[in-house]
Amino acid sequence: MIKIFEKNNIIISVKTKKIDHFLKKLYKLNIEILNLYKKSYNEIIFEINEKDLSKIKKLTLFNKIEIKGYNGIKNRINIIEKNKVLFFSIIFGIIFLNFLSNIVFDININHTSNDVKTYMTDELKKYGIKRLSIKKSFDELNEIKEKILNENKDKLEWIEIVEDGTKYIVNVEERKINNYVSDYKYQNIVANNDATIIKILAENGEVVKKINEQVKKGDTIISGEIYLNDKLMGKVKANGTVYGEVWYNLTIEYPIIDAYKEETGNISEYYSINFLNFKFDLLKKESYKNSYINQNYILKNNIFPIGLSFNKEYELNIYSGIYTEGEAVINAKKYAKDKMLKMLDEDEYIIDDKVLKYSLNSNTIYMDVFFKVYKNITAVKEIIEE
Repeated sequence: MIKIFEKNNIIISVKTKKIDHFLKKLYKLNIEILNLYKKSYNEIIFEINEKDLSKIKKLTLFNKIEIKGYNGIKNRINIIEKNKVLFFSIIFGIIFLNFLSNIVFDININHTSNDVKTYMTDELKKYGIKRLSIKKSFDELNEIKEKILNENKDKLEWIEIVEDGTKYIVNVEERKINNYVSDYKYQNIVANNDATIIKILAENGEVVKKINEQVKKGDTIISGEIYLNDKLMGKVKANGTVYGEVWYNLTIEYPIIDAYKEETGNISEYYSINFLNFKFDLLKKESYKNSYINQNYILKNNIFPIGLSFNKEYELNIYSGIYTEGEAVINAKKYAKDKMLKMLDEDEYIIDDKVLKYSLNSNTIYMDVFFKVYKNITAVKEIIEE
């Protein structure tokens, strides 16, 4: 374990008629002299360790000895004391700005249904994602997304949470259950999504839309109402399957660093004061460019988010793992494509995809990808008997 406090040196000014004679006395008293220089013919300035100050005071009979200042922790304390208002203002300002930058001030859930928005808001709250909460890491967000999807397999098809400054943008897709088998006496086959019709497999009923025709969600494609010369001849239970070209715009974020890490054997030990997500190191002597920290709390308050910890920081060698911009684009696009494929059933596939835009920021690539998908758009709507 390291020492918390380092040695304190005192800067001494000595005025004497016999400088050489005075230095010999210091030598006999076994006083270590540091940074000695001659200011004038009768004055020298040098540093000694604080423990030797009492020995120096014994030599004041024919010499004028004056303490000019300190090096070490006392000097730092003196500087802080003289400028404490400025220091505390700067520290408070940094803490406050960092604190604000790590707060989620807004959550936008992209979906047309208010019920889905409300449901997703409640699900996210279960995992601490809400307004005025602390931001989650990339790995934490992925873990939360997987948990929500696993717990809602019958409701949700896909989720993406994108950090945009102090805001989260949540893209969500409902699971579309092929509910064209029903107990309705009479029914229409309708579109469950906006799409361009590609294939119609009608089993019963009258096909009222054409291939390559665009439809809106809820539009009738196979009608259970049979007309002849604009006269309603009867009603049936329409059955069939319809496939269409559906469009998705996925916004994803993907890290561009994939590095191999190895410990060097160098370890730095130090204490730190921890406040929320911020850490203030105490007299840290070693600082590594790449490292990981094993943090053990000595004092911790469960009510107020502040504590004291003893840390062991292990230096790491990180081997080439940073992608070029081109590689990052390819990997991010593949990640988006895998996300899209997870939303599709076995009889569905991606027709085409296109990167609309992307940007690199803080070792992360942000990308919008447009997909054309061959998808089952079949849904049913009951025909109410009048």
